[in-house]
Amino acid sequence: KFVVCATQMLESMIQNPRPTRAEMTDVANAVLDGTDSVMLSGETANGDFPVEAVATMAAICQNAEQMVDIGRRYNYLHDHTPKPISDAEAIVSAAVQCAMDIGAKAIIVLTTTGETIL
Repeated sequence: KFVVCATQMLESMIQNPRPTRAEMTDVANAVLDGTDSVMLSGETANGDFPVEAVATMAAICQNAEQMVDIGRRYNYLHDHTPKPISDAEAIVSAAVQCAMDIGAKAIIVLTTTGETIL
C-alpha cells in the first residue's frame, strides 16, 4: 500500500516565505522513513506563498532522497516480507531488482485499465 504524508507539512508557509527548521526536518524524515509521497494542502490552497511552498517541498524531498540507500531498503523489505508472495509481487520485486542492477532512474508500468499491477 502507498503511504501519503499530508498533515501540515509546511504549515508556516501559509503566511511566511520560508518554513521552520522543524517543518523541513519533518519533510526530510518522511522521505527517509520511506513514505511514498508528501502532500501540501493549505500551503497551496490558501497560502500567501504557494509557489515557494511547492519549490521548498520539492527541494527538501530531492535532498533527502539522495541520502536513501535504495538497495538496503529493498533488501530489508524483501527479507521481511512474508513468503510465499503472489505472482504480481514477484514480478514487481524482479522489476525493482533489475532496475537497481542496471541503474535505472524509473520503472514505468503501462496499463489498459489504469489500475496498478498489484
